Amino acid sequence: MTTEDKKDSANTPKIKMAANPHPVEEVYVDGISGVFGRGGVMKLDCYRVVGIDKEDKAEVRQITHRLVIPNSAVPELMKAMQGVADTVKAARDKHAHQTTSETVQ
Repeated sequence: MTTEDKKDSANTPKIKMAANPHPVEEVYVDGISGVFGRGGVMKLDCYRVVGIDKEDKAEVRQITHRLVIPNSAVPELMKAMQGVADTVKAARDKHAHQTTSETVQ
């Protein structure tokens, strides 16, 4: 039944992740164009870049998917995204430090 147990604090329930016998569906998007909340859910409009408007030299985007999550899942989403942001920042800082060190030598 379980592949992982999680418990962040006394205020959160113990969580067991069930193994999925099927491949997880992946959807590629270029970004998030909007976030809306209503009726206990949060909706994230996801877009793909479909071209460049030659006249305006503007990127043309098309909403292709909408991710809908319950408001109760927002803190978990924010924590996951913050973890990714922290990892990216640490890698960028490490690279900048290495580049600076090579320049000084």
